[in-house]
Amino acid sequence: MKKVKKSIMNKKKFWYLVLVLLITVMVGVFFWFKNAGREIILAKKTHLLSCSKPKVISIDLYFGDANSDYLIPESRKVTLEEEDLKKKAKIIIEELIKGPKSNLFKTIPEGVVLRDITIKDNSTIIIDFSPELVSNHPGGSSAEIQTIYSIVNSILLNIPSLKEVKILVSGKTRETLKGHIDLRTPLGPNYSLLKKG
Repeated sequence: MKKVKKSIMNKKKFWYLVLVLLITVMVGVFFWFKNAGREIILAKKTHLLSCSKPKVISIDLYFGDANSDYLIPESRKVTLEEEDLKKKAKIIIEELIKGPKSNLFKTIPEGVVLRDITIKDNSTIIIDFSPELVSNHPGGSSAEIQTIYSIVNSILLNIPSLKEVKILVSGKTRETLKGHIDLRTPLGPNYSLLKKG
């Protein structure tokens, strides 16, 4: 009789363990599918965000006036593929290199190429130009001031989260461009050169 009771108790324990195991597996499968579904939805949302439409934005580029006294803004519409500081800065510099579309004066010498852009600490942008920034530059204090601050002001006044611009030539820090403006440290905007167009 005891053996029969013990056998029945063992069978009950066995089926109880099977039931607990089955419930545990079912709960695990349920949560796995629930999370997998959430991950698929999240992946779809991320894909949709990354495939967002390009945005047309307005930027102000700063070019020289006839007397090389001031920098005058020229507004330009450009297409920004995604909201990214580095890409926005690249577009600004590339448009600045192209020169003005109005009667203003080009501040970047012919043949200059943008080599690289790096953003440091979310506040300093390091812009690396090809050697033509020096070799093709006409020289003179006014021309040098206009070249340097057309770059600095065009970047910082279009991207307010950035606070300073460091200019490199061929990946290296220069003392000056042509003997006038110290390029060894990053530069902030120069509002005294600005004149409304």
